[in-house]
Amino acid sequence: MSDSYYELIDKSDSRGEKLAATDLVRSTWSAAIQHGAPVSALLVRALERCEQRDDTRLSRVMVDLLGGVPAEGDLWVRSRIERSGKQIELVGAEMLAPGPDGQPRPVAKASGWRLKTVDTPEIIHAPAPPLRPLSDTHSRGLADRWDRNYVHSVDWRWLTHRGDSGPGESWLKPTVDLVNGENMTPLERLFTIADDANGIGPQIDIRKWTFMNTDLAVHVHRIPEGEWIGIGRRPTTGRTASAPRSAHCSTRTAPSEPSSSRCWSAPARPASSPKRYSSRPVLGRVSLPEYTFGTNPLGAKLLPGTALRPAASGHDPSPAVHSRGSARCRRPAPRTRRRRSIRRCRVRCTYRGRLRPA
Repeated sequence: MSDSYYELIDKSDSRGEKLAATDLVRSTWSAAIQHGAPVSALLVRALERCEQRDDTRLSRVMVDLLGGVPAEGDLWVRSRIERSGKQIELVGAEMLAPGPDGQPRPVAKASGWRLKTVDTPEIIHAPAPPLRPLSDTHSRGLADRWDRNYVHSVDWRWLTHRGDSGPGESWLKPTVDLVNGENMTPLERLFTIADDANGIGPQIDIRKWTFMNTDLAVHVHRIPEGEWIGIGRRPTTGRTASAPRSAHCSTRTAPSEPSSSRCWSAPARPASSPKRYSSRPVLGRVSLPEYTFGTNPLGAKLLPGTALRPAASGHDPSPAVHSRGSARCRRPAPRTRRRRSIRRCRVRCTYRGRLRPA
């Protein structure tokens, strides 16, 4: 490969590795921002290289896009160990880019659970079958419809046709390097196309709606083999702009990884509008699944036992998060009554996740 998504400028910069993006990172939504796939792959590169150990591998990676990652200017990527351990480690990575004031600020972050590898051939199980062979695919000529951007860096073959009501299925292969002069690892190769699940099999018209995902979660059952990655995906769209996407990624031999992302959907701007992208939501509410633990797309942390305020109409039972990341929550009132026995106390504390096992 001669082209690449990024060029390494300075490995020893005080803010982290300093890189510059090429035109191949530009998004299809706007040429001013980066596609989520190269960003995710670069963060995974940092996770893998952080105090690297030969006896461990990443098993789950969560990527959060904090806003539009600018396609112009310098970038910095840094990583650290969030939670160290002999068998389980939590690794974190962060990408910085100049903000409106010119000062670097975080624009994307990733976390990954790194587990010690154990050989378990007797319990191998893959619930999803492999996709149909590559010989059944066809090309849609996406690169012919765009100026030089991300779609020019991927060999994208489709198993389904536009307008099909079922799940979307595709085989994809990156045709450029992640960083100039470096060979991609299998996981870096996987993440250069994992974010493409958002564009496979959408049930809404891309010409009328905008659906940029705010996160990407990939559970790595095994390390991918070969150049081609298959994605089978069925989207789900709610009535308050929330659109969770789930997909299975596989290689040409066996299923590999399930992945999911959450999209914020909104009507597309008119073609005459000069502003093509905004990193801040403009709708009033974004609906989340009934049980969501961790961090939601707008940055409000939801904990087990948290009850979110229902919609104003009273007919939407799902939790609601209001715009600009302010979650209006009702947490259970603190317990004031003394527990009658130590045994009951231990059971209740264990259920609430406050009692750590021995």
